[in-house]
Amino acid sequence: SQTVPPSMQIYPRRRIIINADDFGLSRSVNQAIIDVYNKGNLTSTTLLVNMPGTEDAIQQAKSNPDLAVGLHFCLTEGKPLTICKSLTQPDGAFLSRPNLVQKLYSGKVNPQDIRTEFEAQIDRFCSYGLKLSHVDSHQHILMLPRLLDPVLPLILENQLPIRVVRPPTIPWSLLVSRPTKIGKQLLNRILSKRLLRSC
Repeated sequence: SQTVPPSMQIYPRRRIIINADDFGLSRSVNQAIIDVYNKGNLTSTTLLVNMPGTEDAIQQAKSNPDLAVGLHFCLTEGKPLTICKSLTQPDGAFLSRPNLVQKLYSGKVNPQDIRTEFEAQIDRFCSYGLKLSHVDSHQHILMLPRLLDPVLPLILENQLPIRVVRPPTIPWSLLVSRPTKIGKQLLNRILSKRLLRSC
């Protein structure tokens, strides 16, 4: 994956960025990320603000102020910060990714629910007093145009770098053994080109 900054950057441009997702998922995940960072093998991480390990992750981030932290925007795990009925199950938890995608392309997801939840997660992140380095998304949901489009104006307006999933090469050797993997890689290349044009 790569970071695509807008015209103004929050952090200086790097040739290589090594990012760890899922900061905040659990205490054990948090500790693993910090351990890798302390060994010099990590430049940034992205924070889930709606998970059991969020508070621990915030303390870890504040104890390691040179670690760049972004938002890991989530619509597929845990519970939302807002009332967004078109994105949730009857128990109030987010839909699974397959169910979200199915509902999304059936025209049953309210774009305003996506935007409102994105704003809430950004606000929650900022309330922790951390510097927001960039934005990406849990399970790469922002690669889907119908999920990206409602929030892209906010991303551009606030000049937030967004991390794009863009496979540099397609491993055709997996065509027989893992055809689904090939399909996902091809889709990500197509979607990443669209997102790059949008930015």
